[in-house]
Amino acid sequence: MTRKSFKEWAEIRPGQDGYARSIVSRSNVVLDAMIMLPDGERSYLGPLFAGGFGLVTVTDDRNYPGLKVESVVFADWIDKEARSVSTIGRDLLKAAEMNTSRDYLMGRYRNRTYEPVAFDDTHDSFRFNVPDVMPGSATLDHPHLHRQTVADAELGGVEMVGLFAALVEKVPTEALLPMMRAWKARIEERSRRMLEFDMPADVTVERPYRLIFQGMDDFSYGRTFRSVAEAEAIVDEIAASPTAETVHSLLVFTN
Repeated sequence: MTRKSFKEWAEIRPGQDGYARSIVSRSNVVLDAMIMLPDGERSYLGPLFAGGFGLVTVTDDRNYPGLKVESVVFADWIDKEARSVSTIGRDLLKAAEMNTSRDYLMGRYRNRTYEPVAFDDTHDSFRFNVPDVMPGSATLDHPHLHRQTVADAELGGVEMVGLFAALVEKVPTEALLPMMRAWKARIEERSRRMLEFDMPADVTVERPYRLIFQGMDDFSYGRTFRSVAEAEAIVDEIAASPTAETVHSLLVFTN
């Protein structure tokens, strides 16, 4: 039998169920299964659980904080990619003489009372971490204020306007257009890959049930579904044909 419940598997693997138990005991797990992989199919999932089993869990993430509808998730991702320094490209930033280093202000306040506390006082306190952009801000009065200069991974709206202005001012027209086209092409390629390899496993309002098939070494494949029944149908398919080909055709690599 290639498929067992976690309970059935654990009963014959005493003392070898700790990590798997920590996963299936999470409050949002609504389905679990242990699927035995044939000897020749075991490498794609990394180190397996005792007996050559991979662990399947289906979680109900409808109560996940801030769960978004699918189109919003993708739109937010594209916007972030468009502002990403790696997507914009070093050629554009260099041509615009754009510096992505930003000065940040950091500190801590006590929860509820908002008393300023030392930066290493992590008990019952919250941390703020903001760019230093507001002249005369009251944030500057924090008695334990920390400052740090870091290179941002993406540009904000004001910085994007600055980038456009600098490019028009400093780069010849005949050189600027190919740079902008390359920027657009990078975003389109990353968007295509997002749709193919990432969105199928993103938890959304429309697909709040997440199936994960994993081994012992935090190595996993997954997909999200509209219902537990849809997810279980995929579990049945994998159990009927527990091969790399089956898994790769039904799930996407998640870690």
